[in-house]
Amino acid sequence: MALYMTQFSYTGEAWTALARQPADRREPLRTLFERVGGRLIE
Repeated sequence: MALYMTQFSYTGEAWTALARQPADRREPLRTLFERVGGRLIE
C-alpha cells in the first residue's frame, strides 16, 4: 500500500486564530481522509 504525506501551510492570520482558540484537527482530517478511502496514521 502506498503512503502519502500531506503538508499544510498557515497564514499569519491562521496562526493567530489557532493561538487564540487551539483545536485538535485530527478528527476532521481523519473523516476527510476516510471519505476518499484513506486513513490517518499518527
